[in-house]
Amino acid sequence: MLGIFNFAQAVDETTGLTISPPINEINANPGDSYSGKVKVTNTSSADVEVTVSVKDFGAQDESGQPAVLSDDETTSYSMKSWVKVTSEKFELTSKEAKEINYSITVPTTTEPGGHYGMIMFAPSAKSDSSTSGSQVTVGAQIGSMVLLNVSGD
Repeated sequence: MLGIFNFAQAVDETTGLTISPPINEINANPGDSYSGKVKVTNTSSADVEVTVSVKDFGAQDESGQPAVLSDDETTSYSMKSWVKVTSEKFELTSKEAKEINYSITVPTTTEPGGHYGMIMFAPSAKSDSSTSGSQVTVGAQIGSMVLLNVSGD
């Protein structure tokens, strides 16, 4: 049986986005499929375009702080290729919320143990055709962690 156990909310003051839940803890067997949702809310007063991506993560150091891995890094606990999201880019008006569906398909050959991924949301100012290319943007992101425990010996 699969399940989500944490329904808290994460807020990133710099981007004006909140997500819920910030952590998804899932138990699965090799070959299982799982579906979930992440609610994204634009708390800023400006409209934004949001780009969705899936990344792997691991521990940054002994403190246990998560570190997002680059796209070319692979580890034994990788799971980013198992996660599919329904939207890779969408717009949110000021104060608007949207639920993004995702699915995870655990390969039948998966090693037992922990696999760690993050569904990342990167906001950017909504494009305005009346402005020139002289704008500066900041690359802040917020993510919902997926902690997947695959059963087995």
